[in-house]
Amino acid sequence: MFSADQSLSASVPVNASTIAAEQIDRIVWNQHPDPFSILGAHRLDQNQELENPTWIIRAYLPNVESVSVVNPDNHRHYPMQSVYHPHFFECMIT
Repeated sequence: MFSADQSLSASVPVNASTIAAEQIDRIVWNQHPDPFSILGAHRLDQNQELENPTWIIRAYLPNVESVSVVNPDNHRHYPMQSVYHPHFFECMIT
């Protein structure tokens, strides 16, 4: 679940992403052959036996300056960071 904040900010930080910039460009320009292989929640740990896996959540949200992921179980908010493109967001949850 996403909680978007439409407020404008003067500058958007550009941070490093867990994927290549070319992949983000393809999403932004609507040229990616399989966008949901990038967007959404993806488990980073391939070990299925881990009790607390690490997840990466990515979203492309044009016209949104900030966004958070909300855990529906405990209502905890995880702010997403803008990466490479001002409307492409990523969050790592462990």
